[in-house]
Amino acid sequence: MLVIRVQRHSLSFVLILSGGALLVLQGLLILVARTLAAILILHRITLARIALAFASFAGVFSLVLGVLMIIGATLVYSGEKDRLFIGSLIALIASILSILVGGGLVVGFVLGLAGGILGLVEV
Repeated sequence: MLVIRVQRHSLSFVLILSGGALLVLQGLLILVARTLAAILILHRITLARIALAFASFAGVFSLVLGVLMIIGATLVYSGEKDRLFIGSLIALIASILSILVGGGLVVGFVLGLAGGILGLVEV
């Protein structure tokens, strides 16, 4: 009989890592869409300039939060109590802030939140 044991910190690692990857993917999609919109839209429209500036901010912010979640996931993977706590806290804060820019296609927000809470419960 084959018994597979999954440690909780490895499950929270996978959840946080996938949430961070979705945030990075969202940031890249926003920046690509912004670049295509900048090419297609006339630069004389002021409302379009404001929308492009917001898209730039949202894309970069999403990328930064995704990288922070991936850093938190690597800290969680170490398994030490203090790094597990810090990594879970980083992931939890980054996933809560990610809701401002779409939450990693919303699934990234939920995965990061679940992984962060699971990591904090283990400590």
